[in-house]
Amino acid sequence: MAEIIRITAGGESKTQIMYKANISINQLNKYLKILTRTKLLEKTLEYGTEIYRVTQKGKIFFSRHAQIMELLSEDADNNATRQQRKISEKSIHVENRSRRLEIEERRASMVHRKSHVP
Repeated sequence: MAEIIRITAGGESKTQIMYKANISINQLNKYLKILTRTKLLEKTLEYGTEIYRVTQKGKIFFSRHAQIMELLSEDADNNATRQQRKISEKSIHVENRSRRLEIEERRASMVHRKSHVP
């Protein structure tokens, strides 16, 4: 619905909204009904064509929606960064463990060789 609000900033017909939002006429009718009933959009008649235009309330809604989406995006980015950090830490842990095992194997091998020296 936020996309429809964005599209109607300059005023658009149903057909233009449908194509620009890439939704079916049934979906569009449902959304337009909700958006006009909640006064986020207004419908006017211009030269015999119904034109939908965002209201001041719709502009406020869209602005707040954009802020929320930005916050969610930041959270997603932060979560991805944390996940990457965890993966890196696990990789380092595995590498360190592998190195310790190699060192222990070399020591055991050296002890074994020394015990067999005549």
